[in-house]
Amino acid sequence: MKRPSSGTRPDGSLDGFSLIELIGVLAILAILASVTTEAVLSRMVASRRQAEMAEMSRLVASMERWVRRDHRLPTPSEWPAVLATGSATPIARIQTNLHGAPRVWVPDPGWTLAGRGPAMGYRQDAFGTSKPEGLRMLLISAPNEAMENPSRLEFQARWESPTGVMPAHAPRDGVVAANEVVVERIGFEPLFHRVILNNRSTSLPARWAVDRVDAVGSCGPGGHHEAYYIETSQLLLLDSAGDIQETVLVEGTSSWVFDGGGWHRRFGTASVLAPTEAGRRVSELSELPAFRGVEPVELAEAMYDLMGAHGRWSADGFRRTGTSALMVPSHRRLTEAAQRLIDVSTHLLQP
Repeated sequence: MKRPSSGTRPDGSLDGFSLIELIGVLAILAILASVTTEAVLSRMVASRRQAEMAEMSRLVASMERWVRRDHRLPTPSEWPAVLATGSATPIARIQTNLHGAPRVWVPDPGWTLAGRGPAMGYRQDAFGTSKPEGLRMLLISAPNEAMENPSRLEFQARWESPTGVMPAHAPRDGVVAANEVVVERIGFEPLFHRVILNNRSTSLPARWAVDRVDAVGSCGPGGHHEAYYIETSQLLLLDSAGDIQETVLVEGTSSWVFDGGGWHRRFGTASVLAPTEAGRRVSELSELPAFRGVEPVELAEAMYDLMGAHGRWSADGFRRTGTSALMVPSHRRLTEAAQRLIDVSTHLLQP
């Protein structure tokens, strides 16, 4: 029996694909291409987003370093130029993200610093500022226009929302997908520290400066100055002749007293303020005889009571009257001593 030629099927038709077979193969290839393309694009988006997150984190770190160094806060619109100058980076690379969409700095609507909003900026002087409030800012990559002037509720929602999640009402500009949005949050309040300056002199003003001596702060006899200063600022305490007696680096809450002869952390006998209950308690406990023959538990309780009173006294600005001269520790040393006291008390109370 004669076999059919290689180009002919048993039924006599020619070898090859039918139209239906060809369409099926093309459909499979299209599906594979679609899946492959989607996976590649997804990896590209994830990689690009990770790179943008790293860049945004670097910008926020640069912002914090700049505030600590220059002791001021520019307006949101000035931040790109400030960062560009400080990092020798083209401003376009700071204003625009890695995929060509703009970045925007959005301040908290409740921002209050030196009695002003974020549009005024802030440059520190010898008198510092009252307690800052709402010093928060969002740095948004691929923003929508609605966030440029947000309501307090909208800002809070954005602050609490996960990175990459766009609000349901947010418009799409057709350039960047929602999963490419990156939000960095920065709070400036932790960079400000409370400084308390008391003048216990009955005749001389107390004077100080911050960072430079060409602008001097002063409060009269019996006066009291309390303000917040940016971390790493130099508090220059001036003696009665106007010379720098001591330079203190602002790194936490601190309290100083001027008695006419100079600045120190010890109260003299002169005072024009009535004693607070916490100050009275500190005086009582500190003037007791040494704890001889006292049971360890009673000693620990007395020490803890003293530390609690001292902490309340610190919060009140160390105001008191009396004849004894008491050491006035910084807030940081006070909290460290409290922790040591807790450790000692725990040890003493162990069976």
